[in-house]
Amino acid sequence: MGNKWGFHSGVGHMKDCKISGDLYVQDDIVFSDVSAGTLGVTGGIDMSGTTSAVGIDMGGTFSTAAILIDGTCGIGISLDLEYDLSSSADYPKSIFSVQTLTGEDGSDGGGMQGIRSDTDNATYDHSWQVSLQGRATATGAATVGDTIGVYASIKTVGALTRNAETTSLCAFKGDVSDSAGSSFNANVHGIMIGYASQIDYGGKTSLFFGYTHGTAYCDYGLLIDNYSPNMDSGIYLTETTVSPYTPAMTAGINIDAACADAIIITSTCSDNALEITGVATGAGILIDYTIPTAASYALHIDMDTALSSGDVECMVLALTNSASGINNFRAFTSDLTMAASCAGPYAGYFRTDLNGMQVTGLGSALGLELVLGGITHSSGEFHGMTIDIACPASTAGLGSGSGKHSFIKMEIWGDTTAKNNFDDGFNLFYVNGVSAGNDSLFSTEPSDSTTGKVNASLRVNINGTAYWIPLWDAANGQ
Repeated sequence: MGNKWGFHSGVGHMKDCKISGDLYVQDDIVFSDVSAGTLGVTGGIDMSGTTSAVGIDMGGTFSTAAILIDGTCGIGISLDLEYDLSSSADYPKSIFSVQTLTGEDGSDGGGMQGIRSDTDNATYDHSWQVSLQGRATATGAATVGDTIGVYASIKTVGALTRNAETTSLCAFKGDVSDSAGSSFNANVHGIMIGYASQIDYGGKTSLFFGYTHGTAYCDYGLLIDNYSPNMDSGIYLTETTVSPYTPAMTAGINIDAACADAIIITSTCSDNALEITGVATGAGILIDYTIPTAASYALHIDMDTALSSGDVECMVLALTNSASGINNFRAFTSDLTMAASCAGPYAGYFRTDLNGMQVTGLGSALGLELVLGGITHSSGEFHGMTIDIACPASTAGLGSGSGKHSFIKMEIWGDTTAKNNFDDGFNLFYVNGVSAGNDSLFSTEPSDSTTGKVNASLRVNINGTAYWIPLWDAANGQ
């Protein structure tokens, strides 16, 4: 038909119809049965002038697909839509998919997929069994750039104003909800990603990857805002063994960044801010740290409290031995290898000159307490403090040196007047709670007349033999 033709009203029936020009349809085109033939369009279908509420209505039952695109083209479906929200509170959608389950078969294990996109690159290289887009080179291999299964992008233009406190811009957003009376005895995830590739790609591989541009303003790499009292863990890492494979995660959390603070915990925890309950063959916490400045710390604990009563501990070490045969059972071990004018693994620093500092009981830079009871103490040694000095074969210079070598060094430093007051009021050591008795730790047994007057003595043990240090109750020994 080379000329224009049309029906003002009624129905036109035809067997074969070829239109070389344009076909204008005011109302609907209805295909009741196209199983015996097809509608072939050499040019295109232009619906730019339509005023219908629905452009293409594909209601019906299709054995394969409602719309099937099988060909060669640059873009399978191209959407270029514009929305005017100046007088509307709607949420326009480029693609809107609703699937309704009307029946079930408990034996086939089928499910529903809202949108699925598979890109097959096996034509070029059968070793790639993932969604890739590539182009063939002269050798027939595939050269690919960024390959993305689903891509979403948001770009703000102009000054935008949010309409609510919770308004967000999201490239991807999903929601898991339920209706009254529903249940599901399986796993439920907001996002689920499986990684099955067994190829060592040579670059970085990850389940989740995110990056920021050089000038981007991004507060958090991962933000989880919990409103529910039922969340067990904000981040949970676990491993599952499926024979014959054994999982081996090198590090649960690996922080390799020049952070101001690697980990910050500011919440008010009802139990513990950091809890480690697993079985570690190496260390529960390992700090392998290169101190950059003299003011840096491998471990720094800074605590504040407004409590007016009770006991407060900055750090508590507790070990429970449930088996026998342990050679050395230590709550804390320090091994330092360093060159410095002053070095020591333990340094207690306690100040009473700070504003607000009040000590009405005991003030001590180092406090040690040994609680005895519950076992037979005759089978071992028990000391309030143990000091061991090891002298290997390489030890030299101790016998002919300055003589300033000892088990304990005591030194007073500071203002001269203050040091004089210290000399007048302080003691070398303070022993309290002992009872005087013959041959006891503190003994008041009458002294031998040949050694002079001795008011009391303290018992010590040197190389297995007991000795007593004489004590006088006056400075002049009389």
